[in-house]
Amino acid sequence: MDIAVNKIIDESHQLRLFLLPRISTKNYESTEIGRKNNIEQFSYSFGIGAAYLWILISDEEINMFGGTGLIASFGNINSKTTEKLDLQYISKSEQTNTNAGIR
Repeated sequence: MDIAVNKIIDESHQLRLFLLPRISTKNYESTEIGRKNNIEQFSYSFGIGAAYLWILISDEEINMFGGTGLIASFGNINSKTTEKLDLQYISKSEQTNTNAGIR
């Protein structure tokens, strides 16, 4: 989901500011010879950015905009793996991501 606001500069140019919140969960099992793994993942990220847009194609009621901008985001992924062989092993990991780029 994107949350955006547009500032209309003139009839064919706009400035867009946007927020990008994301939440994701994933649970799955994998089985190998004599080994069963249960993997649980939870991740979230939050981005913010701005883009300059202009009309690429214009029709009477519909305009197609294109453009470029900058984005910065921060996120985190938590993972828990439960491995069952003869005994049960549990491993946990956490990964933090920071990104910036051109959109």
